[in-house]
Amino acid sequence: MKRGIVVIILCLLSIVPISYAARVYGTVYDLDLSVARNAIVTINSVPEQTMVAKNGEFSFEVPLGIYQINAVYEADYSYSSSENITVVREGEFVIDILLSADLSDEEDLLTEQVDVEIPEFDNGSILWWPYVLIILLVIAIVFHVLATKKNKKAVVNTEEEIGEDLSSEVIAFIKEKEGRVTQKEIRRQFPVSEAKISLVLTELEHKKMITKIKKSKGNVIILNQS
Repeated sequence: MKRGIVVIILCLLSIVPISYAARVYGTVYDLDLSVARNAIVTINSVPEQTMVAKNGEFSFEVPLGIYQINAVYEADYSYSSSENITVVREGEFVIDILLSADLSDEEDLLTEQVDVEIPEFDNGSILWWPYVLIILLVIAIVFHVLATKKNKKAVVNTEEEIGEDLSSEVIAFIKEKEGRVTQKEIRRQFPVSEAKISLVLTELEHKKMITKIKKSKGNVIILNQS
């Protein structure tokens, strides 16, 4: 009798489809290309998955399909970003998210109509210049924020252009260090941003060329034997 129950359970398990076929993971960065710790990351799988990226890193397991990953980060401003990814095969997929400032509140200041009661003085004159000064100050702040956002996006577009030359130079540097080096040493060796070095190492790890080992507050990079 017990053997029959075991056979039935095994048969049921054999016909149950595999729920998760791929792993989607990456890192969330802010406008300064620093890791956005404690960002909230959501993927619109069924059911929807949400996690707090304590170290800026997130990871989801999903079946094949088309997904949108949303990240929200609260600091001086509210930052958010969305990335789309199509999972067409099993395996691991790396997608890093760069946050941008949510300027909806500032933009509302330009369109919102505010009724201001202007006080009248005994002599019949109206003190209007403080209100004009406030309006000009608000407009200047909004344009400054928009210009900063545009400049940051330009820097990001430049940083995202990861060439094969830099990857080859990183591999050569690791070989010079007898196949073992810290990520900080690589950062000091190459005059590029920390985010770009991190993206290069992530790509090399995805290609199985290196292995990253977490040690203390940094990473040790080991060159894989080909």
